[in-house]
Amino acid sequence: MEDDRNNKTGSAWSNELQKIKSIIERENLKFTIQKQLILEALLSSKEHMTINELHEKLKVNNIGIATLYRNLDSFKNLGIITEINVEGKAYYEMKIFGGKPIHIHFKCTNCGKIMDIEDNKLYYEYLKLNRLIEEGDLLIYDSVFTFKGICSDCKKLKE
Repeated sequence: MEDDRNNKTGSAWSNELQKIKSIIERENLKFTIQKQLILEALLSSKEHMTINELHEKLKVNNIGIATLYRNLDSFKNLGIITEINVEGKAYYEMKIFGGKPIHIHFKCTNCGKIMDIEDNKLYYEYLKLNRLIEEGDLLIYDSVFTFKGICSDCKKLKE
């Protein structure tokens, strides 16, 4: 479940930021240094991040918690990031560069780690389910699935 975001070159980051900047400016919003720093933190993260983790990472740049909430809300509304709520706690990650038909998460109930599940069979089953639902009057734009259990690392520790 290695994350491709961590293998990017400088030009790949620049290209992704340029695309995001275009999305933001198309909505007549300013692409500020705060927005850039928040996006860079999300783009470079190996983990799904909470608001507190983002704040801890960005407070050296004098980005306050209110600025984080405001920008994250804006990014969610623009479809740039997604918010995953697990047991009342919000986690954030990039959405627009995933290129996946479905986004499935797994949360370890032991260590709290959240990871992406990537499985082509699950993608296929999701597409079949999507078609069944859309045969009715519904049109699906997005879906988020979260499984809970014990991750492989914690499972090994318990054995």
